[in-house]
Parts: sequence; structure tokens; C-alpha cells
Amino acid sequence: MPSIQGARPEWNRRWPLARFGDLGRELAAAEQASFVLVGTADELPDLARLRDEITAGVRGTQVTISAGESINHLAALLDDADVLVGTDSAPAHIAAALRTATVVLLRPVAQRVLVGGGSTPQQTAVNYHYICKNDEQAFGSDTAPCQFACPYPYAGAVGPYPRCLTEIGVAEVCRAVRGRLPVRDQPA
Repeated sequence: MPSIQGARPEWNRRWPLARFGDLGRELAAAEQASFVLVGTADELPDLARLRDEITAGVRGTQVTISAGESINHLAALLDDADVLVGTDSAPAHIAAALRTATVVLLRPVAQRVLVGGGSTPQQTAVNYHYICKNDEQAFGSDTAPCQFACPYPYAGAVGPYPRCLTEIGVAEVCRAVRGRLPVRDQPA
């Protein structure tokens, strides 16, 4: 059962919500996956919208929302998940610490803060190595433009999303997730 989380609404951290919906529908249809969507209590409207997007047109898909629960509850959910799909955020770090498989979509400079600096045996990092990722001034800075002149405000702005995240396609993330899902026994 994949767990999907989208990080707080700061646009420089989030993969577009509609992409998470497309990913969920793809996995639900092809993998008969069920989902737990995790986030904060403030993200409940986004999680409900995402649940509705995932279940649209895919009959019988089970989607549970867990928002604003205790860290112990979150850890229990992540420990039980087959794979977490999300951005560089607390749930991704908790899942990695629990050795739950993760597929993490990275924003600028996030590569340096992931466990092990990127992919580990349990973790697949999906990102594009744009110049802003290697700009030491970007880490902790309020304005560190990348090669595409994406601003780097970290004060809760909602969109537009930076190219380093919008160029990550659903098919690419789907391949990464499938590579992390446990192998199921096939009927003879």
C-alpha cells in the first residue's frame, strides 16, 4: 500500500497536486494499489481533493486520509506501507529511518539533506540536476535563482511550481514506485 504525501504548500517543495492524482490513478489501475494520504490538519482540503482525484474513474480503490495525527501514528502508518511517495519532508525522513521504501521527488538543494545525500538501498531520489542544486548559496538563502530564473521564496507562496519539480513526469515517478513495490506471486 503506497503512502503519498505532498509536503507543505510552499511551492518550491511541492510536486503539483494534480500530478499526485495522476500517479495515484495510474497505480490504482495498474497495481490495484490502495493508498494512505498523509499530511497536516491544514492540508486536509488538499488531501480530500487528492483522494477524489485518485478514486475518479478507478472503481474500488481504497484511499484513507491521515491528517494531523501524532508522530507515533504517522510512524506506524509508514512502517506498514510498501512505499512512500513524496517530497523531501518529515514523512520521507521517518520512512527512511524505518527502512520503508521511499520515492522522493526533490526540489533545489534538497539532495544534500536527504538521508545519505540521495538514493539509499530503501530510497530512490527523482530529480533533475539543475545548476541551482549545486549552488551553495541556495541552501538557507531567501533568493537563489536557478538557471531557469525560478525564485526561491520560502514563505508559503502557492505556485507557480519550479521547473525542477514540474519536469518530473508521472511516468518517471510511476517507474520508480514500481521498482520499490514488493514482488507479488504471480498465479501459475
